[in-house]
Amino acid sequence: MDGGLEASMRLNGKNAIITGAGGDLGRGMACRFAEEGASVAVNDKNLKKAMETAKLIVDRGGTAMAQGADLTKAD
Repeated sequence: MDGGLEASMRLNGKNAIITGAGGDLGRGMACRFAEEGASVAVNDKNLKKAMETAKLIVDRGGTAMAQGADLTKAD
């Protein structure tokens, strides 16, 4: 990524939920969705890592919110 949001904006006006977004692969997907214009709900079982990803997106001009949850558990 080049540090700014300047892609084709194919997802402008759409919402996305990315799970595991605190890790490398999930972070990359979350950032890419944001580059394409989506508002991203960044989820990871490690809230601190989710917050880091959301901040990265917001700092680049995107819209994101962080959520901490382990989606592998049904309770």
